[in-house]
Amino acid sequence: MDKLNRLNMIQGHILGNLSFPNDTSLSDYVQRGPSFNKTALHDFYYEIGLEYYKDLRPIFEQCPSLRHTNIFKLSKADKRKLIIEQLTEMKPKLNFDRKSHADNSLRGFVFGRLLFSFDMAFCVRLGVHSTLYIDSILSLGTEKHIPMLDKAFSLQEIGCFAMTELGHGSNVSGIATTATFIPETREFEINTPNSLATKWWIGAAGQTAVKSTVFAQLYVGGKNKGVHAFVVDIREKDTHNVKNGIIIGDCGGKFELDGIDNGFIIFKNYRVPYDSLLDGISQIDDKGHFISQIAKKEKRLGRMLSSLIRGRTSVTSASEANLKNALTIGIRWAAIRKQFGPPGKPEVPILDYQLTRNRLLPHLANLFAINAACEITFLQYDPIKNLMTADPECNEGVEFHAVLSAFKVLTSDWCFAGIHECRKICGGIGYSSHSRLGELLAKHDVNMTWEGDNYVLLQQTSAFIVKQIQKSLGGKKVSLKTLQMIETDFATVKKQKPCKDWLEIPELVKSFKILFNFILHKAMVKLQDNAGKAGTLFDAWNLSQPALQNLGRIFGIIIISERLVVKTESLKGKCAVLYDLISKMTKLFLVDKMLAYVPEMLANEYFNRNHLNELEGMFTGLCGELGESSARIIDAIAEEDFMFGSCIGRKDGQAYQHLANEIESQPDCYQAAPWIDVLKKLITP
Repeated sequence: MDKLNRLNMIQGHILGNLSFPNDTSLSDYVQRGPSFNKTALHDFYYEIGLEYYKDLRPIFEQCPSLRHTNIFKLSKADKRKLIIEQLTEMKPKLNFDRKSHADNSLRGFVFGRLLFSFDMAFCVRLGVHSTLYIDSILSLGTEKHIPMLDKAFSLQEIGCFAMTELGHGSNVSGIATTATFIPETREFEINTPNSLATKWWIGAAGQTAVKSTVFAQLYVGGKNKGVHAFVVDIREKDTHNVKNGIIIGDCGGKFELDGIDNGFIIFKNYRVPYDSLLDGISQIDDKGHFISQIAKKEKRLGRMLSSLIRGRTSVTSASEANLKNALTIGIRWAAIRKQFGPPGKPEVPILDYQLTRNRLLPHLANLFAINAACEITFLQYDPIKNLMTADPECNEGVEFHAVLSAFKVLTSDWCFAGIHECRKICGGIGYSSHSRLGELLAKHDVNMTWEGDNYVLLQQTSAFIVKQIQKSLGGKKVSLKTLQMIETDFATVKKQKPCKDWLEIPELVKSFKILFNFILHKAMVKLQDNAGKAGTLFDAWNLSQPALQNLGRIFGIIIISERLVVKTESLKGKCAVLYDLISKMTKLFLVDKMLAYVPEMLANEYFNRNHLNELEGMFTGLCGELGESSARIIDAIAEEDFMFGSCIGRKDGQAYQHLANEIESQPDCYQAAPWIDVLKKLITP
């Protein structure tokens, strides 16, 4: 390299070769559309737990380590080290203990959402410990387990949650790890009987946790008493060495979330004391007799799993955070990025194009819907948990499980689709690791399979609905609030037709309830038909799944829609502009979702071609109107720049300059290839 080129390279490093004038595109776009108070929209969006958002957000600002770096430059070890450093810095600022965790779940939910808004890997690392390990002890243990809870809350002991096995994920009742009661010593001997029984994908087991909640088949007197939970030591606290009788390994690299050390655990005749059993439901008396509050194994397992519902709620919170961050990046970039324009005139922002608005705005409507699902969960969690504590088999608990299962499916699916659309809206720049959209997409992907595979969870929701309809057909009244829309007389459903105001919000919700009954009738007919053809009920149920999947989806959409209506109406008489804006957002959500089910409505002669044309026209019109306000809406609800860490999505709108700065700051930006010798071999004759 000659002296002039070397000088130019050094100058480029110091001053930067890429510079741009101040860009007002985003600030100009934020001023478009009807004027509304951004603080009012912020407080409306975060109204459930607003005081905790205001209380907890400063914690993130006060931790310098909570700033994003390009994770694609970090090794797996570096990612894990970084998260531990961040947790160490945040630890003194956390004010969570056993009492606050039990008494005030809302504060914990809000904190979780903020953690997800910063980084899903960081949140999951802490969440495995607090939402799975701690909750399993709280829900399934007794007073004697309190000392280990106190150590867990103070992070003196980090725990993990060993339920999943290499051979079993969704089918928890089929896990093969055994825990055999030894009456002579009142110990349990935990064993991994075969390789498929290896505990697998256990977060924090790989390198971090010293304790684990382990789920195993309990054997007492040679008889299988079903799945039970045990809290066991897996590492020495002082040396961090793996305990004798246990083998632990790392599960290796993943799509993303490498900051979490997922590991596998093998038990070899590992003895643990009696008090390791989380004996809130079942005990073994001094004579070696097994005693349980719940007689049937299946119901015992259901009670154990239902007590761990906080984990499933976390996916809904993660979906809200990930989609909000993606839309913040996507909408702001679309307001800045200019391409094409009228002949002889300046190029226009791509957010001006109707097609861009049709692509982005339905996902913004989904974000408000996911937020509504979070609110339903936050508001109902404590009352339902109290009912379940008093009666583990209460109908409200079964209903809540069905609702959460539907929410988990819908919100994670909507989020993934939304992040991907934002990535595509941002084109090649969106594909850059510096946009963070690829990172968001890769990190969110797992939300569709962990905490219950989405297709399996919809089976659970549809099973809940089918059982209730069977009771109704048997003459019993359906008392559960979420299923008051069931109509067993299909002839009555078929008679209903859209009214002239069918595109108003209440009528759209009503149409979804009619759609629910159309699909319910179709599914029940299919189930009955398959029951006659199949050899077993198991086969009949499996053959009917394609018809039953949409039942669970519509069920969830209706519940979310009703919450959106309540939220929208709460603005009436307070702020006309916001009321109009949120009404349109709610209507767009309903119209967008109804468009997916037009074939069903046409087949049942509820809609005709004119209805479809009106629906499509309403969709385009709402996307166009809301597109004008979209940048301002995002400004109101987005997290601070440092929380989501995208150089192209910052509030100041200087996307090109921030991108250039990050690119040029890379050590290898202007360096020759370190493999230049290989290249020379290729091109040498």
